[in-house]
Amino acid sequence: MKTVKICSVLILTMLLCLWGCEKDQFISDELDREISYDAKKGGGGGKPGSGTDGITIRDLGAPAGTWSRANGIALIGGDIYVVGVAEALSGENHAFLWTEANGWQDLGYLHEEYPYSEAMDIGSNGIITGWSSSIIPPFFSNNAVTWSAQNPSAGPVSINPTSSVNSSAQVINTHGDIAGSRVDTCGYNGYGDCSPGSPGGTTSIWSAFLWQANGNYVDVGTLGGDSWVTGINDAGILTGYSEMHKGDFDLRAFVWQQGNFQILPGLENLWSRSYDMNGAGQIVGEFDTLSGMISSQSAIRGFISGPNESGVWETQKLPTLGKRTIAYAISESGYVTGTTWAQKPNPKGRNQFDIVPFLYRDDIGIFNLGAFNKGGRGDGFDIIENTQDIIIVVGSGDVQGSRHALMWTIDLCALIPGTCS
Repeated sequence: MKTVKICSVLILTMLLCLWGCEKDQFISDELDREISYDAKKGGGGGKPGSGTDGITIRDLGAPAGTWSRANGIALIGGDIYVVGVAEALSGENHAFLWTEANGWQDLGYLHEEYPYSEAMDIGSNGIITGWSSSIIPPFFSNNAVTWSAQNPSAGPVSINPTSSVNSSAQVINTHGDIAGSRVDTCGYNGYGDCSPGSPGGTTSIWSAFLWQANGNYVDVGTLGGDSWVTGINDAGILTGYSEMHKGDFDLRAFVWQQGNFQILPGLENLWSRSYDMNGAGQIVGEFDTLSGMISSQSAIRGFISGPNESGVWETQKLPTLGKRTIAYAISESGYVTGTTWAQKPNPKGRNQFDIVPFLYRDDIGIFNLGAFNKGGRGDGFDIIENTQDIIIVVGSGDVQGSRHALMWTIDLCALIPGTCS
């Protein structure tokens, strides 16, 4: 199960979102729309097409006609549920739930004075995870919360860990185990008692946590600095990324299982972040191919990491369609999506790129899923398999000057002729 995803992948960035993440977008049509896209395998982008390739892009719109982003998707009882964040009619950023039957539903928030929230993930049990702003005197904070997809009007329920001034529930598995990150009161924004033995502890480090469905709370810990959890599977294995030392942004992707905190094999000396994992233990993310710190944007590549058929752990670099690649999500059967910088055909030899979502698996290669607007950006943040041959990706993209939640539906039989009987 997955988290995003992006304005919120670094949880510190949630504070920025409170004052209008992506609010500088222009107003556009709020109705659902669809276009078809002609994907080109392996090399270079695509163009609006007849739809015979099997890729359809749907604009899920925006409640206020301004901006929205889809962070997670689940299939519940045969129906598609999408969660994320959007600008509400009142002007604040609210968590939302989208379904085919009911469209957009505002999930609400904890506190009237700070009416902000974001839904990060949704489990197949209908539990939605995320955060909502609240007040822990003497300052406001973000609290880890859950919502019910079956009763969205009930609003959020706080699951903020004891003594935490800031927290977010990032991901959930089918058992109802929830993982996220939290920071204690000590030293946060200059507040709190940092003396030994104080309730807030002696540090202000962001630390990953696991809240198991049986009520047990586990402090997952860090590699030395701040840590964020971004993925969980049904075995209760976590993945995410952590600073090596507080404040150095020297990040390493990790895997955690029953107290064992380990940097992903093959990435020990390279800057890296993981974003999702599946039931087979396959983990996806991004890493710098050259350095322990970010050396250049062009050196960033997506990766897939996990045990091979012999049980030996392998980490492999994903292909790209031109430049940088980020892998944000992986399905149970190993289909990967994310964002890639796809090379544009240019007769003058200039390096120009479209930033678009992709679909990848080792046996089919990498495909450009395209953008809703020609030349616009698109990002794939989560992925599910609706049937054996239908893949659905959700994320966001440019729609006539704004950013909207988008849904890509991929018919593998049409995309790759000869793969289906």
